Amino acid sequence: MSEDVKVPLEEGRVSNSATENTSGSLGASFVGSRGFFGGNASMFDTNYGIPSEEGVALDMKQRRLDLKGAIREPFSAFRGVRLRFGVSHYEHRELEGDEVGLLIGLLGLDTYVRGQNKTDVLPLAQLPPLEARVGIQYSTGRWLEGALARAAAAQDRYSLNQGNTMGQDLGPTAGFSVFSLNGSWRIAPRVDLRMGADNLFNKAYAEFISRGGAGVPGFTPTTRVNEPGRMLWLKLGLRY
Repeated sequence: MSEDVKVPLEEGRVSNSATENTSGSLGASFVGSRGFFGGNASMFDTNYGIPSEEGVALDMKQRRLDLKGAIREPFSAFRGVRLRFGVSHYEHRELEGDEVGLLIGLLGLDTYVRGQNKTDVLPLAQLPPLEARVGIQYSTGRWLEGALARAAAAQDRYSLNQGNTMGQDLGPTAGFSVFSLNGSWRIAPRVDLRMGADNLFNKAYAEFISRGGAGVPGFTPTTRVNEPGRMLWLKLGLRY
């Protein structure tokens, strides 16, 4: 941790300008004749004072995890499977002495899976498309506000009417993006009032792995079921 910055002035140092940084990264990978799997985890923490505001400091933390792998011919009928996963978390806190005056959190997530059936020379069924999520939270004491954006790419790799006991591929799907808002008010130390709006812009969309593809005895799925439109909700939480 550094001390306050020295300056050629009568005071000698800039008050409340000390900085502390900590960072690290660790990665590993396994490579074989039929594929590979690897991952990397990293972290970065920093805490520094605000010279213009005595007693106020910013505390930031960042975490990230990435995984990636591929395997050729895991089973006799499969040509190969590829996987990619990443998640990151960022937190920004404004400290006023020992109290948290402001808290901002940011979360990012992306996933991707790809598989191929070498017997039928078709994509593996019931594999979702590339998807990403970004969320942010903002807190000022008793109030907390948040937003979430979710986007999924179009999926044109499918095997019509193939799948498993949970569902079947019904054809391609278009890409989509949906946005949601949420918030809470801390009424008392153990009581929270929570509210939110999911699918804020009332987007009409269906997941590639759709509820309409669920296997129901005596029912042959022929179409997808759209996800809910705009939905407003209100909850009262009690901790004890």
